[in-house]
Amino acid sequence: MKSGDTKQYAWSRGFTFVELMVVLVIISMGMFLLVPKVVSGLLERRSPVVEELDSVLKEAKKEAMKKRQKVAVRFQLGGEHFYLDEREHSLPGDRALERVWLNERQAQGMEITVNAYPDGICDYFVLELSGGMKIRSIPLLCEVRVEKGSG
Repeated sequence: MKSGDTKQYAWSRGFTFVELMVVLVIISMGMFLLVPKVVSGLLERRSPVVEELDSVLKEAKKEAMKKRQKVAVRFQLGGEHFYLDEREHSLPGDRALERVWLNERQAQGMEITVNAYPDGICDYFVLELSGGMKIRSIPLLCEVRVEKGSG
């Protein structure tokens, strides 16, 4: 700047300490909320069985909401396949269905039906697969999780 020039530019003033602190607090809060979710997502690898069952349950839930009636997902005891409508899905990893608990009772018979309802929930169920893996449903989310301590 020349000695007679009194014009100052806004960018030459810089930021005040308070402005910098506000920005740092906002960034810190965002990181505080975001990092645990990202880290848990990376550390908690979902098994292919859970991925497959979750995708089918989500599809059944959408279909039930669209049709406004319950939609059935059928399982065969001793089998590696399950069905939504007439579409066949497989349990990944050569796993077979050994036992099923449906709404807290051990299911009887060879074919077990789990329902997804129009209000976005599904039946409570526990699937015991070969290899000792147990999968439990979360009815209000219409999702499944591997039960702790199962393989």
